[in-house]
Amino acid sequence: MSLKEARQVTRRKRKEFDQEPPKGYVFGDAFRLWCNQKKGRIVSYENEKRMLERHLLPYVDETNR
Repeated sequence: MSLKEARQVTRRKRKEFDQEPPKGYVFGDAFRLWCNQKKGRIVSYENEKRMLERHLLPYVDETNR
């Protein structure tokens, strides 16, 4: 079975059982994924969060408007 066929089967099963994935990938999900990938390299989560809020969030907020 190819990847394309597997995805098609998965889509059919989700529709069959009426299970839909969340409609959006929100910033909180991305932040948690990013933190999990950086584990061991982050010295202070408070400092990382502060840097992200200062340097990244203003740009994310602008694109959502």
